[in-house]
Amino acid sequence: MKSIIHSAITFFAIILIASSAKSQDTLFMKSGEQIASQIIEASASEIKYKKADNPDGPVFITPTFEISSIKYKNGTVEVIKAQKTEPVAKTPKVVDPHPPIYPAGPFYKSEGRRFKERDMHDMVRQVNDSEIDMHVKKARNAKALKNIGFVAIPAFAFGIGYSLFAFVNNESRSVGQSRMSYAPGVLGGVVAAGTLATSIAFGSIRKNNNKAAIKLYNEKY
Repeated sequence: MKSIIHSAITFFAIILIASSAKSQDTLFMKSGEQIASQIIEASASEIKYKKADNPDGPVFITPTFEISSIKYKNGTVEVIKAQKTEPVAKTPKVVDPHPPIYPAGPFYKSEGRRFKERDMHDMVRQVNDSEIDMHVKKARNAKALKNIGFVAIPAFAFGIGYSLFAFVNNESRSVGQSRMSYAPGVLGGVVAAGTLATSIAFGSIRKNNNKAAIKLYNEKY
């Protein structure tokens, strides 16, 4: 008789548990946890529910991105596709007040912009550095003196022209007649060579001082 009563109690307990399971919702969390619940409100961003074993208890709110699916008490299963969205932190852009300068052939470049030597001098002088200013001044003076090289062209032309003229003139003269001196032509060649060498030297001085000014600017600022 006792066994019959025990079996009956077990049977009714199973029916009660099955009935209770059917009358509740189940949240399947992405963490693997299953929560028996009574869903109160569902939206695209969050789920409000109470625990099934405490229907008079507090209301819990869970973001939908933490839930993989919901099995409602009517047997319907809803797969949650919501993705976790977090605000993307914007990295503040740091503006360099003195961007690096690099030589680019006869020009200079900084932040993708190409400019001339004069503009480069204006940029590096903005920091008011006496050493940089000194190199800029030397570069500008060397640039002005480098133009002396243009004298080499007419001096060379004069030297060659005069020497040829003197040679032809002297060849046409008979023995005993005075001959033209080649000295002016040689002097013209010497002047041409000298001014050209001077121009090259000042060009090198100009380049080296520009290079030194840029190096100091990039390293110190």
